[in-house]
Amino acid sequence: MIIKKVALYTIVSLSGSVFLTACQAISINSPVNFSGTPIAPGAMAPAPLPDYRMGDKYYYSNGSYEKITKLGPNIVEWENNAKRRSVTTTDPMAPELYLESKTREYTKTSDPSVGDIWPLAVGKTSSFATNVRYRNKDTSTEGEFRQLWNCAVEGAERVRVLTGAFDTYRVSCQRKSRSLRTGKTYYRQTVVYHYAPEIDNYVRYQSTTKGKSTYVRELIAIRPDIGFLDDQTARNIRHTFQDALENKQNDQTVSWKSKNGKITTSTTPTQTFQTADGKFCRNYKQVVNQGDGERLYVGVACREDKLKWLTPRK
Repeated sequence: MIIKKVALYTIVSLSGSVFLTACQAISINSPVNFSGTPIAPGAMAPAPLPDYRMGDKYYYSNGSYEKITKLGPNIVEWENNAKRRSVTTTDPMAPELYLESKTREYTKTSDPSVGDIWPLAVGKTSSFATNVRYRNKDTSTEGEFRQLWNCAVEGAERVRVLTGAFDTYRVSCQRKSRSLRTGKTYYRQTVVYHYAPEIDNYVRYQSTTKGKSTYVRELIAIRPDIGFLDDQTARNIRHTFQDALENKQNDQTVSWKSKNGKITTSTTPTQTFQTADGKFCRNYKQVVNQGDGERLYVGVACREDKLKWLTPRK
């Protein structure tokens, strides 16, 4: 398990690398360091739907990641670390259009009112129904049920999570699932998102099922896809990222720009901490412009070797 150490630290430099001398331990894989402070209503501007980029990869504290494999008009296709596919709209809080699990495939159809809370603003609500059809992979048997949803933007909060501090909208969705055959409600769930408009994604997801335990996952990192760029450009972007984490103190930035000025990148470490076994990790902000406008990527990276900082995984 990776242990996060924060606060009360002194930065020193050894052989050109940035290190930490004293701090307090908090777990990075068990998101227990969450804290939130209310923001006055109206202090945050309404948040539009996310603007996704092809190939971006989203890492979470449960060890999972999801990569965008296809983009279409209001459609996003994903593949996770288990090579399973899902299809969503650009609304990250709406039910999936298609979802593949280990044992089943789900196809979902929701009422048009599903998106009524966008642009996000405190006080906005949405009530809608979702019809779900599923197919069991092993037997090919099929079934269907109906979900009833009530979502509300409950407030705005300044939160601290594994990846750093963010201004977020707190969105709560209550779900009931009913059998289409009997009409009986057999599943009740409450999902709470802390959505950060700055990065077009939620930084914390909490799901509580009635009579069962609560499940939480936090964002660890969003990483850009640079594999389609020419080799030298990709190397320069990677080196800028690694150089900043290896050699710069918190809030110092390393930048790079292509000769034609169309591709730029910069990385800024924002916090430094250490694992229980002595491994150093850092929070960072990375800005990448691949010719289609600047995008902000945030995350945690841990040092495996000189100039080798990687996104931590379980």
